[in-house]
Amino acid sequence: MALLLTWCGVFASRPGQCAPPTRDAAAASSPGVAEPSSARGKSQTRDKAPAKANDKDAVKVPDGPGGRSAAMSSAGKLGALPNLTTKQAPPPLRPQKGGPQKPARPVIASGIGDLPANAVTIRRLVQKKRLKEALRVADRVMASYPKDIEVGMQRARLLFWLGRGRDAEKQAVAVYRQDRFHTEALRLVGELRSRRSDLPAAVRAYREAQLRGDADVGLSLRLIRLYLDLEQAELANAQVRPGMRLPEDLAYRLVRFNHPWLCQLALATSSYRDSLWKRGVATVSHRWSPRLALMAGAVGEQRGADRFAYQTLSQLFFNFEPIHGDIRLAYAPTTGDFLPPLDVWLKGAWKLGPYMPGLWLRYANYAISPLYSAGPFVTMYLGAFEVQPGYLLVLRGPTRRGETGQIGHTVFVRSRWEYASRSALLLWSYLGQEAVFNNRTLRAADESGISLVVGWERWMSPRWGLRAMASLTTAFELEEDIVDLMVAVKGRL
Repeated sequence: MALLLTWCGVFASRPGQCAPPTRDAAAASSPGVAEPSSARGKSQTRDKAPAKANDKDAVKVPDGPGGRSAAMSSAGKLGALPNLTTKQAPPPLRPQKGGPQKPARPVIASGIGDLPANAVTIRRLVQKKRLKEALRVADRVMASYPKDIEVGMQRARLLFWLGRGRDAEKQAVAVYRQDRFHTEALRLVGELRSRRSDLPAAVRAYREAQLRGDADVGLSLRLIRLYLDLEQAELANAQVRPGMRLPEDLAYRLVRFNHPWLCQLALATSSYRDSLWKRGVATVSHRWSPRLALMAGAVGEQRGADRFAYQTLSQLFFNFEPIHGDIRLAYAPTTGDFLPPLDVWLKGAWKLGPYMPGLWLRYANYAISPLYSAGPFVTMYLGAFEVQPGYLLVLRGPTRRGETGQIGHTVFVRSRWEYASRSALLLWSYLGQEAVFNNRTLRAADESGISLVVGWERWMSPRWGLRAMASLTTAFELEEDIVDLMVAVKGRL
């Protein structure tokens, strides 16, 4: 009824149409809206003449039961209804809380097609490999919204990709300080610290990400690798979960730490002047600590029916960063005129990044004549390749036949290529007085020659493997070739 009265009031100026409702009718049509008495008086005075002119068309609401009182009573039960004939002012806007107020206009990345500067634009530029432009957009957004976490993380990754590691770490740390559960920022910090060889700091960042709820298996693998690099096998084992499948290289490294004993048994044969020499080698080594390992073993060789010799040996390997090396001591109770009764060598190197310069010293009192050798070498690590060129100054004393001593030279190159996580190829070459380089002699006054050694080794499983080597040696003075073949089995206990 109220809507009908209002509609009629719109057309009151036309003849034959409904007249506008009186103030009392308007009050009935808008129950619950009170009006001050002064305003009501003025309104009555202003509307008095039209009310008389259209008195016969006015709609009156009688008092009493079912009239004005009943209408007001029912309106009180339903609640106040809005006044449809009066414009109401919109409610005031409340200021936002918890963040900076954004400007009305979006930030525009000028110079890049006037694209809006936001995370979407940055992602599109990254997909197009326009990293520098994406970084400019990210800088523009961060200037306006320094607490934008998404763009802040994008900026950290862009700095990392562009080679600005320190700035990337600073940005990632800022993101983490805004959101303590942003594990992606922590992982980026760990990656940056790992790349600059700050392994303890990288471990702290990765562990913090785990404590903040990052249960990714890849994160556990990274921690296992770092713990093994730091030689903390117990912590590496703690990262291994039930049913976790480790990469091959990581599994073999972990087995090496968990099984410190290594046994090796080798059988070899040499062919020289239609003769067949037989040789056997057995060694056992134990890794006492990440810095020390000790090997002990025995060597036995037979050259003909009446020439047999055996030798006991021990070798200590040390690793006191940055110094690496080994000390070897061998004693032969029975020499057979080809093994030295006493053989001692010392090898040490200083690690300088991917290079390791070192020095070699050796003394062996062969029956034919004593031998002294010394010289430098450099070990270079080139990815999966390991190359070691070197030089030896060789001094041989007077022979037991009365021949004068000699001054000789030897150059050598030793290389190793780890073409798979559990397989490697070996290639060694020697030229000079110590060409044989297998701690044996041919009982010649001058044993200068050239040797070529080819080897292959492979771990068939994390616990056992094979090794095979073949060498060809030519002694210049004897003009004879020596062919040597060896096969070895090794296992971890």
